[in-house]
Amino acid sequence: MYRFPDNLFTDVRIESVYSTQILLENLELKQNKTKTDTGAMIRIYDGNR
Repeated sequence: MYRFPDNLFTDVRIESVYSTQILLENLELKQNKTKTDTGAMIRIYDGNR
């Protein structure tokens, strides 16, 4: 675990995104794909711009 200085605001977010792709040809299922992406965002703010 990392300790930031006390005068900083820190925010850590972890996100998972799911997407599905379906391919139909003449009402017949040709392809079905599912994709999962996971990422993180770290925000550090000192009270100034």
